Amino acid sequence: MKLHKILPHINLALSITMLTVIVVNSINPMMTFLVGNEFETLLIVLVGIGIISSSAAIWHNAKCNKK
Repeated sequence: MKLHKILPHINLALSITMLTVIVVNSINPMMTFLVGNEFETLLIVLVGIGIISSSAAIWHNAKCNKK
């Protein structure tokens, strides 16, 4: 098993999980998953970058496998 093929999938799954936590926290703030606006903003940026980079890596790996 090649690590560079599985890491983007793990990153994508974890990013989607954290995005779910952000959504649940915004719907029900009494759960207090995320404390502080700065932390939530940085987490949203991190999740966005993780999803974009994972998608790009998965697309690149699929493109290279076709050749």
